[in-house]
Amino acid sequence: ANRGPVVAEKVDNPYGSTAGAGSGEFHVYRHARAREMARWKKINEDEAERTAEEEFRNKLATDTKSEAEKTEKRRRKRERAKEAKRRKKNMKLGGVGGVTKE
Repeated sequence: ANRGPVVAEKVDNPYGSTAGAGSGEFHVYRHARAREMARWKKINEDEAERTAEEEFRNKLATDTKSEAEKTEKRRRKRERAKEAKRRKKNMKLGGVGGVTKE
């Protein structure tokens, strides 16, 4: 349900203080406009926050997976080294490979 950023509908000819209204109407218009602008600002901030949160979650998941793969690779490398060390020790105890006396 990602519809993208919210786009305001452009009103080409809004009424204003000179649109045949009385002197008190401008203040009503001004307050209504301020409320509408505040509403749009909140909508845009919420959208930006949601987008940033989604990007953060995606990056976190990617980084976590990458780090787990690196950790697993290092663990396998340590295991291989330990196994090689055990094989070498067993071969030495079995009399295979060491220094020969001539």
